[in-house]
Amino acid sequence: MARMLLTALVLLLALAGTGQAQPRPAPQPNQAPVPDRTSAQFGDWALSCMGASAARQCELTQTVQDRQRQQSAVVGFARAVNDQPPKLAVRVPGAILVATPLRVVLEPTETLVLPFRVCGPSGCVAELELRDEAMLRRLQARPADRPARVVWRDAGNNEASFNLSFRGFAAALDALAREAR
Repeated sequence: MARMLLTALVLLLALAGTGQAQPRPAPQPNQAPVPDRTSAQFGDWALSCMGASAARQCELTQTVQDRQRQQSAVVGFARAVNDQPPKLAVRVPGAILVATPLRVVLEPTETLVLPFRVCGPSGCVAELELRDEAMLRRLQARPADRPARVVWRDAGNNEASFNLSFRGFAAALDALAREAR
């Protein structure tokens, strides 16, 4: 189950912004249709859920745009199974030096290291399982006016980066926790 959700998260991050719609299952007779996808916006973070009740899977995402206002990166946060640690995934565009992990620099002395897991036409995905509850609390308590810096190396070994906003993250994480109950 955890592997299935992770695969779905990676695919969602890879397809995010491509405009590809997912097919809706047909409602069963005598059953009220249940939305298979819902979403809510919390500052710079979006909460998206798919599926019905017990099988419902939710994730938080932040889309980063380049100077031409085109999607250039997607950051995703999801809990595969309620008793499992959440995962942080980042999809960055272009040719990547995958031997060097992506880093989320929170403070000069605090960095999350995300190894690259898969690359495709829309970019490469790096991910990290967040097992440290104290780190989750620090992320949730991070002030909205203090972005983190997401840094990676392109194929030419040049540094590329973007700011990761925490505006709305605490409220979005609370909503994600409510959805998981």
